[in-house]
Amino acid sequence: PGLTGKELNAYIDAFIRSDHECTTKEEAFEKMSRGMQVFIREGTSAKDLDSLIGAVDIMNHHFFSFCTDDRDSLDILEEGHIDYLIRKSISKGIDPIIAIRMATINTARYFNLRSMGAISPGYKADMVFVDDLKNFNIKMVVKDSKVVVQDGELIVDLKGVYNDLPEKVGKINLPKIDIESIGIKPEGSKMRVIKLIKKSLITEELIVEPKIVDGKVVSDTQNDVLKVVVLDRHTGKNFSVGFVKGFGIKDGAVATSIGHDSHNVSVVGVNDKDMLFAVKEIERMNGGIVVVRNGNVLARFPLPVAGLMSNEDLYTVSYQLKKLDSVLRKLGSDKEMLMTFFFIQLAVIPKLKLTDRGLVDVNEQKFVNLFL
Repeated sequence: PGLTGKELNAYIDAFIRSDHECTTKEEAFEKMSRGMQVFIREGTSAKDLDSLIGAVDIMNHHFFSFCTDDRDSLDILEEGHIDYLIRKSISKGIDPIIAIRMATINTARYFNLRSMGAISPGYKADMVFVDDLKNFNIKMVVKDSKVVVQDGELIVDLKGVYNDLPEKVGKINLPKIDIESIGIKPEGSKMRVIKLIKKSLITEELIVEPKIVDGKVVSDTQNDVLKVVVLDRHTGKNFSVGFVKGFGIKDGAVATSIGHDSHNVSVVGVNDKDMLFAVKEIERMNGGIVVVRNGNVLARFPLPVAGLMSNEDLYTVSYQLKKLDSVLRKLGSDKEMLMTFFFIQLAVIPKLKLTDRGLVDVNEQKFVNLFL
């Protein structure tokens, strides 16, 4: 994200031909002008369509496509997936035909999928039928020449599909931690804090004065600076402690085994006891998301398949997400911020991230100390 000039040229010279990390119209223009395919992203957390759609016109639209990265099942169920991006683009003034091309043939041609993306001889019969080209309400879906949705209702039998999913895959292996091991003694009067930005995966580096109680640096809810721990869940060897601003909860702790791209366990919280309790619950569930307060589980979302996937159906998963969002809102956050938190470990998106080995300055590609 943010590469420009000769650095961008070098990046493209490494045969990277597309980009889904643009956040400004100017960035999209520069990458498109150098021949890159720009994927306009509108996920659950990262929402870039409003700022990028103005870059699209009738002359250059072939270089634009849509993506979500990542969009949770509740949003897909209630708003839609790529069809949602089409509707939103049309509402922003994009010609419906161009919006449809960005969702279909532009993408298929970029990926050299010669039999997909259009209604024409030699193409697969994958089609959606809509009532009009403004609201884009889908009435019928044809997949591989078979009608699978009629009048908005699924008409194919999915019995047995979910029965084939395993009950459990993989094992969460966590290092042993306790109150003492995750306690942080101050080593200076200033410390680095990761600032989360809503609707973005990019973080900022803040320099703040730590809140110290009984000789330990603790969460500062008044300034929304919370402790965060990332634990290696594959070999159970490493863990690191940092602080984050912007998550928003005023009480309790939230833990998850989703953490792009290493997918280590991370926990953010107001107090160490709840943080430890949440981590134990993740281990017990063999992965998932959990919200706790005062030693009680307020919401849990098991993800037993590698700690990343549910073996339940779409409606059960969406119900669990809705309950999770409701509990997070009561504590001062929401599922959008949770999705943002999933990316706190991703040490390729600027500026400051936290891995199981420590704080990373992404721009410099080096580890940095918590304290200055």
